[in-house]
Amino acid sequence: AKSLWYIYVGMTATLACALMVAGMSLFDALCHAFAAMGTGGFSTKNSSIAAFDSLPIELILMFFMFTSSLNCLLIRSLLTGDIKRFFSNTEFRVYLSLVLLAIFTITIVNFCFRGNYSFGKELRGAAFTVVSLVSSTGLLTADYDLWHTFPKIILVLLMLMGGCASSTSGGLKVMRIVVLAKFIQREFKKMIKPHGVFPIVIQNSVVDSKAVEATVGY
Repeated sequence: AKSLWYIYVGMTATLACALMVAGMSLFDALCHAFAAMGTGGFSTKNSSIAAFDSLPIELILMFFMFTSSLNCLLIRSLLTGDIKRFFSNTEFRVYLSLVLLAIFTITIVNFCFRGNYSFGKELRGAAFTVVSLVSSTGLLTADYDLWHTFPKIILVLLMLMGGCASSTSGGLKVMRIVVLAKFIQREFKKMIKPHGVFPIVIQNSVVDSKAVEATVGY
């Protein structure tokens, strides 16, 4: 518990300093650091991060919003040098893949159907919006209400999913989505082989049947 306190205090201070270097005032930097590290909060500006119109600020916040939506114990393992455990974690790999896929899809759709901005501009807006909403932080740089319908559907699904387990982000959590997907896969296998035994395995460990039932019920 003490190490987690050190991690979050250290990350919050680092984020605040980075935002100040990128051009924010002390007050703005502190407020946005608390909002990003807690993955939920208000901006000091009515137009949120768009008011600063700064790519460095957006990149810094994106990194810390994404990091804060990861499993806090996974962050601890990374900082203690256990890099293999971090990158081999099933939840992290699924989460990263879904976030990157959502950014790529939204960028392509907006670029093809809107045609108002360059590909780079669409990528910038899509990346920040996806990371902010999937982590439940809520800071924005683009008005996604003006986007095509398909990207809006993706954003709603991302908000329902949320970040990783043991993080401050909202949503169902990625681990529950992983268990649910494996549960559905197992049910299809049972249709083909009714007498087969198909345990749900995550990270080389069999998930207890009660935990699976609780997840599906949730």
